[in-house]
Amino acid sequence: MALFKKKRDGSIAVHLNDNARAFVGEIFNQVVAAENDPNHEWHLSLNPPINPSANSDDPLATFARQKEMASNSELGQMTVNEETLSAGEAYAWMTSLNLALRATISIRNIADEASLHNTDPETRQYIVTIQSLLFGLADCL
Repeated sequence: MALFKKKRDGSIAVHLNDNARAFVGEIFNQVVAAENDPNHEWHLSLNPPINPSANSDDPLATFARQKEMASNSELGQMTVNEETLSAGEAYAWMTSLNLALRATISIRNIADEASLHNTDPETRQYIVTIQSLLFGLADCL
C-alpha cells in the first residue's frame, strides 16, 4: 500500500502507522527547534537560500523564507496524526521533510550515492526513509 494516496476530492490520504507518524512528528519537532535555536545542529543549514545569489543581501527575503519554514513545520506538527491532508498541508509536510533531508546530508557531508553508502546504517536508513516519504508526497501533489 502507498504511504500517501490522492483522493477524488483532492485531499491526500495518509497511510502511516504509529511508528512512522512518530518519525515524521519528530522531524517536524526538530525543524521547529532548529529554527528557534541558533545552537541546534541544523540551524545554519536551514537558513541559507537554495540559490544564495538570488537574495543574499535581502533581509526581507530571508525573513519571508524563515517565516514560511517555521509555519510549514508548525502546520506539520498540528497535522501529523490526521488521516487526510489538504494539498497545502501535504506541501507543508513536504517542505519540512525536505529541510530535514537537506540539513542531514549537509551536516554529514553526503554529496553523492557513494558517500551515502559509506555513512553509518542508521543515518542511511534515516535519509532513505525521508526520501521515501518525499517521493510519496510528490506523487500526490
